[in-house]
Amino acid sequence: MVCSLLGDSNPTISAQINNDFDTSEIINREGKPNDYIKYNYVGFPLVSSLTKMTQIQNDINTVENELLSSAT
Repeated sequence: MVCSLLGDSNPTISAQINNDFDTSEIINREGKPNDYIKYNYVGFPLVSSLTKMTQIQNDINTVENELLSSAT
């Protein structure tokens, strides 16, 4: 959604958004596809899941700051 709003105006930030927030299927070690939630959160300790969510929040704040600084 954000990338479509950006269009071609800032390809660096668009690429960063696509990389940081990619939720496509992930191929595991056995070569089988897993969905994003199962691969990253199911069966992991709570502290590990909270750490991953904190990293996503940090990525959101970083992208937001980059967007705001490039808009001015």
